[in-house]
Amino acid sequence: MQIEYGGQTVNLFRCPFCGSTPLIHGYQNRMRQWYRIRCSNDNEKCRIMPETMAHLKLVDAAADWNQRDWNQAPDGGETNA
Repeated sequence: MQIEYGGQTVNLFRCPFCGSTPLIHGYQNRMRQWYRIRCSNDNEKCRIMPETMAHLKLVDAAADWNQRDWNQAPDGGETNA
């Protein structure tokens, strides 16, 4: 699924544990902007609540979130790659 944040658009997989839509969190300290992606728990069933480490680039946070051990398309479907 495509999610827009701060004028940037990234493709993100759903939560691998509950299937919820991921949330992007951007925050800034005095010198840098950071991004994290976590489970939104929109179905109120996720007990794991995964979250990425902080990244300086949104595309790096998205790559971290989308890392899976199986072939999966960003919309939750399977790929035949």
